[in-house]
Amino acid sequence: MRKAQNALASNDSRTFYRELQASLWKVSGDYCGLPPSEQNKVRIQEVLRHKQTPNEIIGNLIAVQQECDWALYTTDDSDDSVKDELLEKSTVLVNYFRK
Repeated sequence: MRKAQNALASNDSRTFYRELQASLWKVSGDYCGLPPSEQNKVRIQEVLRHKQTPNEIIGNLIAVQQECDWALYTTDDSDDSVKDELLEKSTVLVNYFRK
């Protein structure tokens, strides 16, 4: 998350989204006990549901991942408030998965 925060501070959108996405894949994959080769959105959702993870956490994880995908593969025109909100949601997610 530190790299994403630094990228946001230096207005490097592409790095921000890439690092945010990488952090979420890492912590959610570790939480689910899945090696990188088995990590995909559907599989992680299945494991999270099996672990009785709150729907809000699952929904936010998917929403942030989709926003990162969108920003990485299209022209990013998000303002800083959107990025701040994504960073805040991601921080909540990371804290949940690390507990």
